[in-house]
Amino acid sequence: MYHKQIIPYLFLLPLTLLLTACSTSPQYYTPTNEQVQEFLQIHKIEPLTIRDVGEFSTVVLVQTDLSNAYYVLHSTESGEVEHSYLGSNNNAKSVPVSVLNGVIDLNFVSLIINDDELFEAAERVDILFQSGRKVTEEVKSRGVIVPSKLKGIDGEYMEIEIYDKNNQLLKKIGR
Repeated sequence: MYHKQIIPYLFLLPLTLLLTACSTSPQYYTPTNEQVQEFLQIHKIEPLTIRDVGEFSTVVLVQTDLSNAYYVLHSTESGEVEHSYLGSNNNAKSVPVSVLNGVIDLNFVSLIINDDELFEAAERVDILFQSGRKVTEEVKSRGVIVPSKLKGIDGEYMEIEIYDKNNQLLKKIGR
């Protein structure tokens, strides 16, 4: 009689293990350069800049006539590239620098230097985060992506400073 009660549970154990193994969340990886380039070509995207951020993501910063935006790309175990998109109205005509904050899981700040004179003179960007940590990034293009900590959260940016090659402050953006 006792065996009759145990036998159904013995069948449930392998079934439970199988279902648990099949229901795990997908594993993501940083896309390869080839995967990123293929994504850009398929979607006809002209990036301002591209940067790996976090443990398994690549951020592509773009600006069109209508929007400032970024794509966050991930590669799956099967090699497919998945993406998310965040955009806002293009405010290039009204502000010298457009700022987009990263998503909560990927703490980063991206900015687009809209003003031609500011861009030509800019050498580096310093970003002060809520945690008190300051990150410096060289300006190589109109788009700049500055990652925060990979582990833990620095919080949102508190201040952005753009400097020229002589270490002169060109622009300060605060909260």
